[in-house]
Amino acid sequence: MALMGFGKRPKHRSFDYTPRYYDPDKDDLKRRMAPYLTDKEKSVQDADAVKSRIRGSFKRSIGTKYESDLYKQSLRRSNRIVMIVAVGLIALTLFFLLEYLPEFLEAFD
Repeated sequence: MALMGFGKRPKHRSFDYTPRYYDPDKDDLKRRMAPYLTDKEKSVQDADAVKSRIRGSFKRSIGTKYESDLYKQSLRRSNRIVMIVAVGLIALTLFFLLEYLPEFLEAFD
């Protein structure tokens, strides 16, 4: 009966997304007020800058690792090794089938 359209249907997923936007007036105000900030306010902003710099460095290191020539070269090398082993196993299997299969079939006749 569920195939005919009766029964419960799954509901769509909903997400609580609040879009961020850029406020040029607020950015301009921060830039103009920077010389007048106290040491405590500067230290809070410096901590935020450090956090963003650390966060950005993680993203860069992950992205460059997989795009490096050394990583690509190691992938090619491992792919070649897997291919050689696979071809060797297939050749060995074919050899044993061609060599011993006729004798094995004759035993049943």
